[in-house]
Amino acid sequence: MPALTKRKLEDILTATLQLHNPRFRLERIGTRLVGSIISQTFHRKQGLERQRMIRKALESELGEQAHRAVGMLLAYTPDEWDIDLEFDLMQAEKPRSGRNGASTRRSARARRSGRARLAKART
Repeated sequence: MPALTKRKLEDILTATLQLHNPRFRLERIGTRLVGSIISQTFHRKQGLERQRMIRKALESELGEQAHRAVGMLLAYTPDEWDIDLEFDLMQAEKPRSGRNGASTRRSARARRSGRARLAKART
């Protein structure tokens, strides 16, 4: 049986699940297609229900081939997919302050030397 194409998978899922304005982010990894499906159809459905919908649609159309041809497909609503994940990198890089304003972030060298002192003290 010929390999499942991205376009064929998109057509199967769109028709079987009756997806509203779907967007797909699919890629082939080895012999399987994996990726994300974005559609308002998944609104108010929990993750497990979304996965069951997808698997049922694939199995009804592809039968046993579904397990060999399709890997993990994650389902999102447009609001979940388009969420703004930007944050202030400068804020994220600032070390936290401990007592007396001293930084609680220790350098790798400080951690290594601290472990070395502990190991030496134990011998």
